[in-house]
Amino acid sequence: MQLKNIKSILFLLIIISCDSVKREKPVSLFTNITFTTGLCYGTCPQTAGYIDDSLNFYFYGGKFAERDSLSVGYYKGKIDDTIWAEINNKAIRLKKYLDSTWDINIDGSAIEIKFTDSFNKSKRILGDEMMPEKVYSFVKWLQQLSQKLKLKKISDTIFFRETNLKIIDRRLPPPPLKINKFIPPKTKKY
Repeated sequence: MQLKNIKSILFLLIIISCDSVKREKPVSLFTNITFTTGLCYGTCPQTAGYIDDSLNFYFYGGKFAERDSLSVGYYKGKIDDTIWAEINNKAIRLKKYLDSTWDINIDGSAIEIKFTDSFNKSKRILGDEMMPEKVYSFVKWLQQLSQKLKLKKISDTIFFRETNLKIIDRRLPPPPLKINKFIPPKTKKY
């Protein structure tokens, strides 16, 4: 009888101890990661995203976002620990590119990725689609991640207040100059 009571007490203690285990935040190198892509003179999608260690995911799909099957509008959702770990692992592989800038072609889509650590120090990568493939594919992967998550549509004021993001907006080039026919100078014959 006593053995049965001891087994019951041990069983209850195990259940209580398992129930009181708190989930800790996933360990990560960064506290948040933001990305923005601007328009080009073709159909490059205008997007922005914000992901933080509280597992929040914000996404903005602007002009031409639907061309790449991205959501159009402002969205918010949650990611799980494994996705946050995967984002951090992919970001860590870009370490050698942190604080790098590549020239942005006049007809290219401006791309910026910003990584903020726990000391509130930021590192960024700036360029266009001609940046190294590893970096460009990271941005495309983050954009596509918005399609895989169950995001809820939100207002633009909530998006900008909670993320403090600036949307890249490229201006159209000035109209082409009127090209006059080139008339070569007269040459003297000797």
